Amino acid sequence: MSSHRSWATALGIVVSSLAVAGITALVTAPAPRSASGLAAPAPIPAPAAPAPEPEPEPVRPPDQVGIEESPVPLTQASVPELLAGVFAAIERDDRAWLARTCESLAAKPMLSEVDGLDAHRIFLWRSMTPRWRKLRAAFEANLYELSLDGDRARVVFEVGGNLGQDALDFVRVNGRWCFAGY
Repeated sequence: MSSHRSWATALGIVVSSLAVAGITALVTAPAPRSASGLAAPAPIPAPAAPAPEPEPEPVRPPDQVGIEESPVPLTQASVPELLAGVFAAIERDDRAWLARTCESLAAKPMLSEVDGLDAHRIFLWRSMTPRWRKLRAAFEANLYELSLDGDRARVVFEVGGNLGQDALDFVRVNGRWCFAGY
């Protein structure tokens, strides 16, 4: 009978060590005994509660996400100054500067991501690049005619080729020239 007790004691030690320590260390104290003489099962620890996840930031629509203003000052005192500034802004991929030259965005308190994307579509889109390149070449070669009518202006560029001429319309908003209709 003593060999039976030593086997049960050893089994109790192993069961206790597996349940409590996860096989990392054996407990040398005898396992507690139940009334029947067998080792009592070791208590199973309760699972730890997971840490609460942080609240996610609400997703704002693109028309509510602001973009940084351009560090380059706007040049809108005259239509030729505006055009020179536009060609420079196209070179540096300055969407905020270009967006501020649009009539609908000139006085907007904060530019949104959508406004920046609109400026990209109007001035920087891959399919628009040839047009702006031709307009710039005509501007630099002084191949354009400027017509002023109060707070409205029109520039007709001689771009050559099949197109021949291309025109841009402008409007003065709060004393600054902007592209009309954009």
